[in-house]
Amino acid sequence: MDVLRALLWGFHNAKTGACFPGYDAIAKHARCHRDTVRKAIRMLELSGLLTWVHRLRRVPGAVLRTSNGYSFRDPSPAPQPRENPTKAENSPGTQNQDSSNIKIVVLDPANRLDAALIRLGKSAGALSPA
Repeated sequence: MDVLRALLWGFHNAKTGACFPGYDAIAKHARCHRDTVRKAIRMLELSGLLTWVHRLRRVPGAVLRTSNGYSFRDPSPAPQPRENPTKAENSPGTQNQDSSNIKIVVLDPANRLDAALIRLGKSAGALSPA
């Protein structure tokens, strides 16, 4: 998650979509080892949240790899217009007024965003296989 945060909030340019830091820069920003960056990027790719390509620079007599270019995939579908819009989507009152009230969130594998989060958790070893 630290690597994902570093990529999204430390290097990704939301206006241009550009995101091409090297492993060392990501590791420094995420405060982890370079090998952790490599593994995390692989897990993010397997989960469907991230894709990347090699960035190359041609020089006389050679082609040099400069860094990777990262792209983020939005696995959630576009929001659908509601049939009966209301002024407020949320019910009145403050949520979680009782601090002892713990809510369990169940991810729906049919939802593309939830499915991507499930794949990310499985690839990270956080969830047992279904």
